[in-house]
Amino acid sequence: MLSPDNRPVSVAYPKPTIDGGTAPVTTSCTPETASAFAVGTSTVTCTVTDAQTRAASCSFPVTVNPALRLNATAILAFGDSITEGTTPTTLSGMTLTGIGCHTGSAVAYPAVMNDLLKTLYPTQSVAATNCGWAGEEATQGVVRLPTGLSTGTYDVVLLMEGANDLSALSGGSQSAAVNTIANAIVSMIRTARSGRTVFVGTLTPQRPGGKGPRPEWVDPVNARLRSVVPSEGAVLVDTWQALGGSPDPYISSDGLHPTSAGYQRIADAFLSAIRGALETRSQP
Repeated sequence: MLSPDNRPVSVAYPKPTIDGGTAPVTTSCTPETASAFAVGTSTVTCTVTDAQTRAASCSFPVTVNPALRLNATAILAFGDSITEGTTPTTLSGMTLTGIGCHTGSAVAYPAVMNDLLKTLYPTQSVAATNCGWAGEEATQGVVRLPTGLSTGTYDVVLLMEGANDLSALSGGSQSAAVNTIANAIVSMIRTARSGRTVFVGTLTPQRPGGKGPRPEWVDPVNARLRSVVPSEGAVLVDTWQALGGSPDPYISSDGLHPTSAGYQRIADAFLSAIRGALETRSQP
């Protein structure tokens, strides 16, 4: 049992099982079922008496865990259109303007994650700022990131870039594209990591024939990221694996951007990594 705010919570438990005795038998437990139990471990003692006034007793513990707490409250989600929350219906007319920090789409993974954060940590004000910029390449993100970081005092930075570099570099070699993306990600980690925990998402699956011209380069890029990200002190979030390593069913009809369900999976993957690194139990 979890107390979301460290206050006592009602705990209902079943009646004890009686074996033997002469009917009728009466039972009583203290504290009673559905009583309010404080954070910590309490003992419930139950007594049974039969028609011959023979008595027996038993006891069991009831544990109420303290509220979950995140050792971070301000999260910057930085990336391209997959961070912004682009779907095929929102692509037309997009331009690279401003610094890209905004509310973002309601289906975007930072927005989905914000709803989850409110439920998990009701005693804290934990929120992710969406700083996704549709069309951005990782090399452009290197330049934009310091400005994004300047928009708040962030404890956590989520990075997810590289899909657009595959398009921009599609006329060259695979190895050059892998190196360019990996080097840009490393540069962004080094910019972001001072006093912050950095999480880096892998590239998501792409469908052949879709907007991404080099879906076969996704695996080599991700293989490099799985190597370099931990070596830079950041946490790798395998969003490719979170989407099943396949464009179906989580990549939309354009072959590049996730569906709403895909964005949910990305939010779950980032949140799971954040919880694993930064979640604690608060003290009542």
